[in-house]
Amino acid sequence: MGSRRDENGGVRVDGVPTVSQRALSRARVAILLLCMAAVLSGCGPSGASRPVEVSTPATDEQTASPPGGSTCTESDLHSPGPAVMPTPVRLGAVETFPTATVTLSPPAPADVASASPQQAWDNAWTDKRSDARYEMLLARMTAQFPASMGPGTSSTPLYDGVLVWAVVSHRIPSAPVGGPPLAPGQVTRPGPACFWADQLDLTDATTGQRMFSATFGTGT
Repeated sequence: MGSRRDENGGVRVDGVPTVSQRALSRARVAILLLCMAAVLSGCGPSGASRPVEVSTPATDEQTASPPGGSTCTESDLHSPGPAVMPTPVRLGAVETFPTATVTLSPPAPADVASASPQQAWDNAWTDKRSDARYEMLLARMTAQFPASMGPGTSSTPLYDGVLVWAVVSHRIPSAPVGGPPLAPGQVTRPGPACFWADQLDLTDATTGQRMFSATFGTGT
């Protein structure tokens, strides 16, 4: 097998021309320039323009998916009418509400409420509206807070296994108190920002006393 250089500086091997180092370098430079032009113009393989995408970390409110899948708007704040008290039921399985630090457990078979469900419904601070979903549960409730402080950093929960009526509210349209803050130089306040809220209202099922209310979930 013999080889010799041709007039362009390439090499012929057994009569077959090969690419010269000079030509190969020129080709590489041309390809590099084409790639740089494509990046600067934002063009893809098909020549179509591509917008620059900037990823931002998702917040809890952005990733929350409220029932119904819709975004809360100012128009949702207007109630379509009052809600009807939900049918009271005995809780059948443990439910936890980490944000509210509350755990509801099924009542014992012998547990009987002295307070009426209507009293618990009246005690509930939740916005009672016909387009939201509510539950009325008889349950045993344990909560980390409120608690009484002990020596050092120790604390003792005030409620441990208390028989309660729990009003569980789902997807209540809510607005922050006072609406969103004013931007620099802004004179008039825009309409209130809106978000979906899930709420828990607890009444002592023996005494009928209102215990506390807590929000356990939000979404935009």
